[in-house]
Amino acid sequence: MVDGNTAPASAPPSAPADAAIPFRELVVAVAIIWAAEMVIGGVQGAFFAYNSTRYLPHAVLLATLAAAPVTLLVVWLFACRRRGMSISAGLSLRAPSRRVAVLSAAGGAGCALAAAAVMMRASTGRSLMDQLAATPFGLFAVGVLAFIAPFVEETYYRGMIFPALRKKIGAAAAAAIVALWFTIPHVPQLAADPVGIPIILAM
Repeated sequence: MVDGNTAPASAPPSAPADAAIPFRELVVAVAIIWAAEMVIGGVQGAFFAYNSTRYLPHAVLLATLAAAPVTLLVVWLFACRRRGMSISAGLSLRAPSRRVAVLSAAGGAGCALAAAAVMMRASTGRSLMDQLAATPFGLFAVGVLAFIAPFVEETYYRGMIFPALRKKIGAAAAAAIVALWFTIPHVPQLAADPVGIPIILAM
């Protein structure tokens, strides 16, 4: 029984029409994430010989496991916590209709199969991912990266960066910048296998 003098608990605010964080806060959040990644990269370089095939999977896996929670924490702090919003509201998450979900899943699967076919025919086999997958532990590391990275990247790029840029410069320009922004960090991974760069850009 609810006491008439007791105010009901307030629910987390729903997402406004445009829940993007202010551009200045975006700059600060990205700077913090970049700084953290530089520190992690420095520690990685201090403890592992990055060009050593033996320790390369360990270095990449540990760096990813260290950077992922930092990125998610910063996104949550700036997009949700500082503004008193739930995760769904702060990141403008909305449940898609069944039709959109099915079409998206089918389209994603089709694009993935097409990309795999292109890479199998045109790949040089010398990219960082190929080097990682050359050993059993490296193959395990690739599997972990494939599970963690998409979730973190979608949250970071599409959950925080894209809405803020869209509010500032419009959807088309924001989409182009985010596509380039997403591609550039992947270039070193594909430096010996450039056929994969347009595929990453299209993603």
